[in-house]
Amino acid sequence: MQAEIQLKFNEIDYSLEILKKHIDWDNSIKKINKLSLLTEEQNFWNDTSKAQIIMKEKKQLERLVDIITNIENQKNDLVEILDLGEQENDMSLISDTIEEIDI
Repeated sequence: MQAEIQLKFNEIDYSLEILKKHIDWDNSIKKINKLSLLTEEQNFWNDTSKAQIIMKEKKQLERLVDIITNIENQKNDLVEILDLGEQENDMSLISDTIEEIDI
């Protein structure tokens, strides 16, 4: 069972890395920060069309980053819950967590 769980977590980690590469994670984060600074400029909304394009791009990047971050956080939470269940020898907690992982 332990090997199956670790395999599942490895698969999740691998999938997250592929997703991060697909969206060019580091550059996407930098781009979000750059676009956020642009939106704070005093004259940002003077060119409404350009501002809307920038806001759309920013929201799309934020949505992708949020999705990946949420998946990563959920996986980390499940790892912590499993560790806690093992430390306390709580088979019910372990069983419920395994169901959550969907092995």
